[in-house]
Amino acid sequence: MRNYFSLAMLCAILLSSCGEAAFFDKSEAIEGESWNWNNPVEFNVDVKDTVNAFDFYLKLRTTKGYEYSNIFVFVTTTFPDGKMKKDTVECPLADESGAWYGKSSGSLIDNKILFSHKRIFPQQGNYKFIIEQAMREKELSEIADVGLLIEKSKSN
Repeated sequence: MRNYFSLAMLCAILLSSCGEAAFFDKSEAIEGESWNWNNPVEFNVDVKDTVNAFDFYLKLRTTKGYEYSNIFVFVTTTFPDGKMKKDTVECPLADESGAWYGKSSGSLIDNKILFSHKRIFPQQGNYKFIIEQAMREKELSEIADVGLLIEKSKSN
């Protein structure tokens, strides 16, 4: 009986440590799969936790017809006090041979690119994240979705 109890406890511990829900995970579909400079994607995040560190990911869903091996984006963060920070992020999507890094499903490729690691929110309140495509082409085709994923950092 003791062995069954020990096994049940071990399973419960393992299952509880798996699949922790993301702090924030949203995506926006890009109309016509064509992302224009003038159409940024915006996310509002309500933050109460100013103690734990978080990892920030850009989520990009492209079609297999996307012409480039990467994409550059601007990520502008507006803090609750109104201060702003703008970062340029390069997102590698394929290797030199053209093989996609992301997960393929039909004609789509799902990419998850880490752009900020172990970042602590300095203030409680509403943060606004604006993501703009920053490529040389004004209209960037074959971009299906753009998203933001924020997860609690692992201890490593």
